[in-house]
Amino acid sequence: MNTSDSNPDPRPDRRPDLRPVDEAQLLDWIDGRLSAAEQSRLEQASGRAGLSDRIAQMQAHKQILQSLPEEDAPADLMDRVLAALERDQLVGGGMPRQVEDMVIGRRTPSRLPAFAMAAGVLLLIGGASYIGLVAMRANPATPLAPNRSSIPGPLALNTAPVTPDEKPAPDHASKVNESSGAAIASASPMAKTEASQDARALAPDASTEEPAALAQASPPPQPEDLPLDRAAELASEGRLAIRVVADDTRNLPSLEQAGKTSTKWRLRKDVPASVAAAVLPTGPRADIGPETTYTGPAMASAEFRREAAAGILAPHLGLRAGFEALPSNPSDPMSRVRGTYLVEIPAEATSLQSLKKLFADRLHAGVKFEELPEGMAVSPPATPDTVLWWTMGPDHWSPRASVPVVVQRR
Repeated sequence: MNTSDSNPDPRPDRRPDLRPVDEAQLLDWIDGRLSAAEQSRLEQASGRAGLSDRIAQMQAHKQILQSLPEEDAPADLMDRVLAALERDQLVGGGMPRQVEDMVIGRRTPSRLPAFAMAAGVLLLIGGASYIGLVAMRANPATPLAPNRSSIPGPLALNTAPVTPDEKPAPDHASKVNESSGAAIASASPMAKTEASQDARALAPDASTEEPAALAQASPPPQPEDLPLDRAAELASEGRLAIRVVADDTRNLPSLEQAGKTSTKWRLRKDVPASVAAAVLPTGPRADIGPETTYTGPAMASAEFRREAAAGILAPHLGLRAGFEALPSNPSDPMSRVRGTYLVEIPAEATSLQSLKKLFADRLHAGVKFEELPEGMAVSPPATPDTVLWWTMGPDHWSPRASVPVVVQRR
């Protein structure tokens, strides 16, 4: 067989085994403890071209680092390192390990979810049917209060029309039919007393020309908005209140969140009871006339009042409460209040103007500064921002005041 150069061996030449440079030998080379022959031998054994140049760069870096002056470590460096290590040990707890859960598959699909869904649907249908049945059984003709009068027969009232110029007679409602009169005559003394009380209750008062009516007092006049300079003075004295009458309060939660993170002003919800009572609106008072004194038997009167109150409240309790709820009073100003807060802000006119614009833009509201009759001494809670005030910029070095804020719907 011809083995000339025309048929070269397809297998490549094997390179000699190259070993990496040992770390100890590399350190000796950088520190200059090896001779030139040993350095050449290590470079050839590694098989990396330019290894001597890299070692020269490392030696230059070492000289630069050695030429730098020594710096003293901070005094609390050891404590910080120990605290970091302790936190890592408590929180980390070592490297997480992968846990493999063996889940055994079911050969047949489970019907339990379908049964649970069917039971839930049946429960909803049954509950809706029961509530509808109770609502339909409610009798609208049921009296509000039970009749506990001792007179067995109905009272005979005079149904004749009365002209405006004509006054009713004093015994207009005290006339009863003959059967009722006979029943009263034959009844016990207690029944006679109760019957006379019922007659006096139906008869008009001779000393009153016209029946007393509920007269609502006119609401107090609204205070005028104060100038910014005057508002800043009142804020420093603790006599300023801010009233916000908003058209839309959906942005109120975002405004509360912004008040927790802002550095120029803070919004708190822990308003003391005395401060809230001083700034909350008061509703109009109804005049119900002079107070009357009851002279009848105390036990019978108390029992009648308890039974009458129970008869009035009974339709509004239990399952019928959702269908016959008590109406609310829309004229009560407290029903429009959406929140009371304490805002901590610098006692300056510019800060108050910025806060007023913020409430007006976020809530589409009218903002008014009001003067309180007495000063409210409300101290802000001790926080790092209030204690370490010098850590902030010089624009924050100003006296701060706590001002109550009331947000209500228009």
